[in-house]
Amino acid sequence: MKLDSQFYPDQPEAKLRYLEEELTKRIQYKEKGRSLKHTQTWEFNDINIQATHTNSDDKFSVLFCEYGQVTINDVLSLNESNILLCKQLGKDYVIKNMYFESGSKIYAFV
Repeated sequence: MKLDSQFYPDQPEAKLRYLEEELTKRIQYKEKGRSLKHTQTWEFNDINIQATHTNSDDKFSVLFCEYGQVTINDVLSLNESNILLCKQLGKDYVIKNMYFESGSKIYAFV
């Protein structure tokens, strides 16, 4: 599942609202009536190359990659505009930047 970056609003708050709405539409097949809210953002560069995310106890999280490329738990790649439903790889997720030239930006929603 991908989102087209040409439709992202320029303002950061508007972009987060847009992503919440679009990602909510795309997860309805998994959980009807669910509404996503932004919880965390990671911006990776040559200094900050790794982060961790703990999945929610009662609801699954959704990770969205705005740009760049990261690996999740050294198993799964998340590329630009990709969406990951955090249900399959356990409770804790290790996110590593794989795109060192320009970095990566990841959003988490619950």
